[in-house]
Amino acid sequence: MGNNTNIDKSTYIHPCVKIGKNVKIGPNCSIGYDGFAFLRDENNIPQGTKHEGGVIIEDNVEIQANVAIARGVSKKDNTIIGKNVKMDNQIHIAHNCEVGEGTLIAAGTTFGGTTKVGKNNFLGLNCIIKSNCTIGDFNLIGMGSVITKDIPNNEIWAGNPAKKLRNNLMFKRKDVENN
Repeated sequence: MGNNTNIDKSTYIHPCVKIGKNVKIGPNCSIGYDGFAFLRDENNIPQGTKHEGGVIIEDNVEIQANVAIARGVSKKDNTIIGKNVKMDNQIHIAHNCEVGEGTLIAAGTTFGGTTKVGKNNFLGLNCIIKSNCTIGDFNLIGMGSVITKDIPNNEIWAGNPAKKLRNNLMFKRKDVENN
């Protein structure tokens, strides 16, 4: 755990978690517990799969209350929260997800497993991102959006299922390409 990190007493940090400096984690969070992974046995009965990866939380991250971040599935997999990410209350981030630096995540957002979110995105209230989706950099995702497919860089999406509304003109940067 890095310097100047503050973790609320009622939060549980599992041993597989690495935390950078200047991190704030609010009350009632679970960081590094197993994700939702079940395989059916020969009798078609669901059997839980133990996760063996970890969680990496980089520097200057803020996580509010009641957030769950699952650990990676295999020993080589991690769930990664990039530098300067800010998370509101009641967010679920599943196993093997990556959240890019500077991303802002509003309350109630849910990430399916192996989701990749680039840098400097804004995810509105109660977004849902399907497993294995990739969201590029500098995107704005409207509240209540259900993301079912990949999103390139620098766009605004909203709806259920979410659709592109237009390019995100807030970010006119040379390092961002419109796809």
